[in-house]
Amino acid sequence: MVKVSGLADLALRCCFVAVGALLVTLFSAVVVFAESASYEISEIEIQGNRRIDTAAIKLNLKAVPGRVDAALINEDIKTLYKTGYFDQVNAALVNKNGKYCLRYSFVEKPVARK
Repeated sequence: MVKVSGLADLALRCCFVAVGALLVTLFSAVVVFAESASYEISEIEIQGNRRIDTAAIKLNLKAVPGRVDAALINEDIKTLYKTGYFDQVNAALVNKNGKYCLRYSFVEKPVARK
């Protein structure tokens, strides 16, 4: 057994926490809904976009207010990733005054500057 000093032990623990947080972030990038489920939604909300216009994002969506199923939501997520503008795309059902809203949230890729 190797004995490490208190400072090295702290650094090692911080490293494990950072790696764990990174893995959680990577695996939670896409919300996967139950494939057989369908949802009644009253609105679609876009959140987290800074450079990409909300209307441009909505043009890429097949989901519209009304009845949507999980396969359609997952297809929209994949389509939005394929645009190349986002590092993360998430979808969530949010209860707003007794009605469900489908919220897409984003982390945009950074802009490369010369």
